Amino acid sequence: STRDNTNLKTANTTMGLELKSSEDEKACADREAENMKNTMKKQLLAILPVYILQLCYGMSSGYPAITTPQLTLRCAAFHISSDQESWIVSLDNLATPFVCILSGFLQQRFGPKLILMLACFPYMCGWGAAAGAGHLQSVELLYASRLFVGVGHGFLVTTIYTVEVSSKEFRGSFSIFEGVLRSIGLILVFCFGALIPWYQIAYFAPVFPLMAFLLLLNSPESPVFLVSRGKIEEAEASIGKLKHKDYAIEREIENISFGLEEQKQSHNGEASKLDILRNIGKYPEIYKPFLIVMILSIVQQFSGATVIRGFVVKIFGKVFLKPGDNTLHTHTNGTYDCDTEEVPMISRLANLSAILIAVVRLFASLILAKLLVKIPRRSLYAASAVGTVLSLAFFATTLLISDHAVPWQLENSEDLLNWSSVMSACLLVFSVNMGVQPMPLLMSSELFPAEVRALCKGISRSITCMLIILSLKIYPVIEQSIQLYGTFYLYSGTVLLLLPVIYLVLPETRNQPLASINKQFSDNQLDQMDKKGKMDMNENPFPPVVSKSRRDITFRKRSLTTNTENEKSRI
Repeated sequence: STRDNTNLKTANTTMGLELKSSEDEKACADREAENMKNTMKKQLLAILPVYILQLCYGMSSGYPAITTPQLTLRCAAFHISSDQESWIVSLDNLATPFVCILSGFLQQRFGPKLILMLACFPYMCGWGAAAGAGHLQSVELLYASRLFVGVGHGFLVTTIYTVEVSSKEFRGSFSIFEGVLRSIGLILVFCFGALIPWYQIAYFAPVFPLMAFLLLLNSPESPVFLVSRGKIEEAEASIGKLKHKDYAIEREIENISFGLEEQKQSHNGEASKLDILRNIGKYPEIYKPFLIVMILSIVQQFSGATVIRGFVVKIFGKVFLKPGDNTLHTHTNGTYDCDTEEVPMISRLANLSAILIAVVRLFASLILAKLLVKIPRRSLYAASAVGTVLSLAFFATTLLISDHAVPWQLENSEDLLNWSSVMSACLLVFSVNMGVQPMPLLMSSELFPAEVRALCKGISRSITCMLIILSLKIYPVIEQSIQLYGTFYLYSGTVLLLLPVIYLVLPETRNQPLASINKQFSDNQLDQMDKKGKMDMNENPFPPVVSKSRRDITFRKRSLTTNTENEKSRI
């Protein structure tokens, strides 16, 4: 009996300890989830101005699509030629390349936050010039408006603020969510374009960049920039604004410091950024990511997304044009009184198609922001590219059948064919925005080393802008040569040819620290990537130590126990 009592007490004690341990684990998990939630809220608040500027980006990008058709009306404030139309659509990309390169230097010198504040002013000036163009009936002011917009785009698309203030768990979703705000901007400007004249939109649009500027006054600066400038106390304060209260700030400072120091040592500690660019062949951690981003950018431009965004109203004006009707350039918007008795429905359907496509893009961006947390980047991109190829071919086929509806005796199916074109275009936009469209910008933020990230992102974006100008300027020529359906067949074939190349070289970056991502290239490990694109990432063998007395960064080598098989280190 005594033994049974003893066993019973022992069992009760064990059960009590297990219950307490389970409760402790649950409490720890709850606390960790709460900390993660608080961190996400703080970081979202910090990058809210970036999202507002992305809204401006979307509105400015879609603005020519509703402006140029209105300027082809007989009752327009002033008239433009086809050549002037193509310049209005593409001129913003002429200024962007130079600003992209300049932005890289400026961010390294003054910090990403200050350059974002600077980006607010070109957007305000651009909208002001557009309002003046309508009031003074000046195409030159409209050109100036697009150049101002290009300057703002250049500062915004090269910003490294989001990626440097975000935790690795949120970095991908936060970056891709910028595309969501661009899509909302497109929807807004297309809706406004269907209701009011183009120049009246410019009267109230400057409120958005002004709001972003005011919010940026309270946002923290990038901790990476502050550490690189030796402003350790300011960096600690910045991290405190971006993380939860229990976060190990000093350890984060150490990690940032060592990453910067390691990059300097890998560049012999003396090479300037210009020296690095002149001897780019010696730095695989720079030229390999650059080539990857360039291939992604080429596919991006041949996906048809840029052309659809710039000419969406005009394209679907042609889609819904009745056989024998030549009123496309005299009636493009049914909301204005022109010098005819009846305004056809073609314009309203074209505007409705543009709005519908922008809504699809919004949903694609929302879905992508969620999928990036769960699905590898390479898998998402491959699925997006395959969907893009198929939807391009489908869109081209519906256009081909619509163009030959009369000789093929399909007049009774004309409406079905027209709306099939719209649906296929929506499918195209959805597929493109699931990876092909946003991935070059995301990869340019993740692949380059921190020391030259802003500069390399600026250079790569400037080349992308040149590709955008090229695609927008040659689109009318290609369309006249091989028709609208032939143009999209060409795009489909190009993406199909480049897809295997991209899948072979694109690395996996999901849930990887930025310093570890770049080591895939600097350690010549790219060729060791397995079929899933995963790398055997070495841990940092020489962690930095922050001297608490002087607050300066020192590094000391510690004894290592090396595993010769996979070269991993334990401290």
